Amino acid sequence: MTAGAARLAAPDAGGLSSSDAAQRLARDGGNVLPSPRPTPLWRRIVTQLRDPLVVVLLAAVTISIGVWAHATDRPWQTLTFLARGLTQLAVAVGSRARPGTWANPMLFAAVGTALLLQLAAIYAPALRQLLGTEPVTGTDLLIVAAAATLGYAAIRIDRRVHPSPRNPHPDADARAGEDAH
Repeated sequence: MTAGAARLAAPDAGGLSSSDAAQRLARDGGNVLPSPRPTPLWRRIVTQLRDPLVVVLLAAVTISIGVWAHATDRPWQTLTFLARGLTQLAVAVGSRARPGTWANPMLFAAVGTALLLQLAAIYAPALRQLLGTEPVTGTDLLIVAAAATLGYAAIRIDRRVHPSPRNPHPDADARAGEDAH
């Protein structure tokens, strides 16, 4: 008997019997490597905010909307607030969603909730008074929403140009999700 086999009380040839294997499985667990610890949400958010593309995009959309609104006598503070929030939501969807699938339904629930809260801050009288926001027209809302989609587009383009090592093709996870459904 070899030293390793003796240490593990295992036979040299033929392997363990089924009953010995079952006992060891029950006692020691499966022969599985531990899963890597998931990255905490706060670290993913900080990492996303350190990405120069995201920072420049948020600033560009927010400042552009603010300058446009101020120059055209629209409620520029409210539209700037709205532009920043919608652009951040678009970046979140662009970076966390898997296009073509519902693989991350809680993301859409969270984004929908954040969107409703942001609209409440603009249209609910008590919140308007508290936050100093003003109602905006439907046209202004659509203009800001269209500008905010640049956040989604930029992240998706960045994912194609700089794929992550975990996912060499950015839409591979989307195709895999479709196959699973």
